[in-house]
Amino acid sequence: MKMPCELIVWYVLPSIRRDLAAALKKKGMPQKEIAEKLGVTPAAISQYAKAKRGRSKFKSAEMEKHIGRLADDIAAGRITDIQPGICAVCGVCKKTPVLESIYEKYGGR
Repeated sequence: MKMPCELIVWYVLPSIRRDLAAALKKKGMPQKEIAEKLGVTPAAISQYAKAKRGRSKFKSAEMEKHIGRLADDIAAGRITDIQPGICAVCGVCKKTPVLESIYEKYGGR
């Protein structure tokens, strides 16, 4: 059986990044700056925007709220290190039925 963090890295983290990138783009942040903030390439941001990455539907309303607040904080310059914020979203994932759904679909592989 896979560890929870391993499943989250494969099935949840890309969609967190996608949603965060989309929220930052709506706030007027340029793609290059979004890539720098998220620690990925501008090409990755483009792939998120085109739904070539991060298409997973494993999310909850509570996770979406955390992602929105994280985007607000990044855009306002209140935080520069996003790692704790993303870890907080993953922590929410672990406490919801989302993780259980991932285990049902992928956990035994």
